Amino acid sequence: MFGYKDSSINIYIVDDDVLLLKILENKFKKSTGYNIYTFTSGEDFLHFYISNPVKKSHIQIVLLDYNLSTMDSHTKDGIEILKYIKEISRKVEVIVLSGYATELISDKMMRLGAAACIKKNENSHIRIQNTIKWIISEQLIKDKKKQSKITFVIFAVILFAIVLTAIFNVFDIAI
Repeated sequence: MFGYKDSSINIYIVDDDVLLLKILENKFKKSTGYNIYTFTSGEDFLHFYISNPVKKSHIQIVLLDYNLSTMDSHTKDGIEILKYIKEISRKVEVIVLSGYATELISDKMMRLGAAACIKKNENSHIRIQNTIKWIISEQLIKDKKKQSKITFVIFAVILFAIVLTAIFNVFDIAI
């Protein structure tokens, strides 16, 4: 499989800003066929994600707010949620969204495993879409490399069998 259908791409949007959630959800639904899931807390997302396993063939991307509301002492912020996500699966790609993304925040989130850190503004949707396309193309490259390795191994085994058959025929060895 050298391509992904939009229906095999799951986008999870985690942000306590309900208006932003709706805007992003509507933009994605109008412009793509991705599976879109929205959550107003990291805990809700984690509960959903753990209890709803997805196919290994699906690409999973989380758009995660850096500054999730922390009014409740049990609420996890974006850093904690990112750590949990990466503990669950290293394959899940996380794009961190921040209203005040600085180089320090971006570096920290990237060290924790985020694919990108994007500042929330009027252009952020375009940057998010481009980052998602980049993630998908990177996954396609990984898939092609894996397929190439498998093809090479099959070729080597067939070649070995042909050589052995030729050797047995030349020396008239009965099998």
